[in-house]
Amino acid sequence: MATRSMIGIRLTANTTMFGKEYKKGTIISVYCHSDGYPEDVGARLQRTFNTEAKAIELISGGYMSSCYKKITGAGGVRNEMQQVDGSWKYVEVPNPVHSFATPTKDETVYYARDRGEHIQWDVDTSMKSYACADGMIAYYYIFKDGIWKVSQGSSFRKF
Repeated sequence: MATRSMIGIRLTANTTMFGKEYKKGTIISVYCHSDGYPEDVGARLQRTFNTEAKAIELISGGYMSSCYKKITGAGGVRNEMQQVDGSWKYVEVPNPVHSFATPTKDETVYYARDRGEHIQWDVDTSMKSYACADGMIAYYYIFKDGIWKVSQGSSFRKF
């Protein structure tokens, strides 16, 4: 079962995203299907997407299957299960084309770019409307005041 999360940013200035102007204070967010717990997605957000510009770049890809440290969509390597010396192990193999079916190692998998779906994001005008108690979402992340905060549907805390 997936640990679903929402990843959002509260804009610090009027900002154009997705071809539309959003006012300061607006929350733009995207759904992330897998590994949404603080020790995985949360830690990655803090390590890799730790500025407003990087957070905006991450969510600009829209809804995602998984969030990793790379967001380029470039090829590289991927892990593949192979039999080695009589036992099954994950082995890195060349992956010239990143896609939903064959994701590159450490590459974020977006529904629009990698599965051909329409790009999707959510817009909220308040923290309360953003972190509504949706039983399907385990964690809500928000980049606000220069840091990432997390909530499980009530108040946000630094982690």
